[in-house]
Amino acid sequence: MSVYILRRLALAVLTVLGISLVTFGILHLTGDPARLILGELASEQALDAFRRENGLKDPLAIQYARFIGRAVRGDFGISLRYRVPVLQLFLERVPATLELGGAAFLIAVVFGIPIGVLSALRQNSRLDYLVRLLVLLGQAVPGFYLGILLIMLFGVQLHWFPTGGRGTLNHLVLPAFALSLGLMALLIRFTRSSVLDVLRQDYIRTARAKGLREPVVIAGHALRNALIPVSTILGLQVASLLSGAVVTETVFSWPGIGRFTVQAITARDFPIIQTTVLILSSIIVLANLIVDLLYASLDPRIKIS
Repeated sequence: MSVYILRRLALAVLTVLGISLVTFGILHLTGDPARLILGELASEQALDAFRRENGLKDPLAIQYARFIGRAVRGDFGISLRYRVPVLQLFLERVPATLELGGAAFLIAVVFGIPIGVLSALRQNSRLDYLVRLLVLLGQAVPGFYLGILLIMLFGVQLHWFPTGGRGTLNHLVLPAFALSLGLMALLIRFTRSSVLDVLRQDYIRTARAKGLREPVVIAGHALRNALIPVSTILGLQVASLLSGAVVTETVFSWPGIGRFTVQAITARDFPIIQTTVLILSSIIVLANLIVDLLYASLDPRIKIS
């Protein structure tokens, strides 16, 4: 197991480096940040001084090596726009994104898995058809469109919740629901499919033939195995929550990492974009590794192999 972990960690490091390298290359194809930050009226002397001060005149290979070398030591450079350390700006916005992502994740799990199990146990009933229709709608509606609809209905028309910002629990309700809907629909679909597949297995029929009560069969035998693929989805959907937060935070003016990144892209603030991509990609790769390791605790056969 230790050899497998070390191998996966090495692969994870290479993956993160590859993502950061591609991001770095794409960023330098988007244009000159000096012209955008200083404005069209800035003189060539001012633009040249800005580029030299921020190392933008160095060869790209040197710029990338310098960024990675500093990042390993925890130094992600200075923001071109705000003129303060990027890590400080990033950490200031982490609590808002964790609050939104955690609330969305909790909503998706609390409602998604039980509804998926119930839909599987009532297969081909009216409830099952209704759940499948709602799942289809939940996965089809774009996040930004759903956010706008929620704002118009519950914020503008009914005045139940604020239309944007962060502060109270009411500010969290709409963006958390908008962010959770896609993951909730996915969880319902995968949980339903997984439970139905497990219920057809021979050991379930054997458990029933032994006279075990149906709740014991479902909770003690079916769900333990059915949740293995569901746990994979949960781990992999950390990426969807982080990427979806970019849209959701922008729509609801939520002061988190997603909105911060969009503003940095608009301003061509290279250090902020590179730092955000590097940190978030590391989190996603680490989440995938943790999911693989959780397989062993959920299924003894995987642990033995």
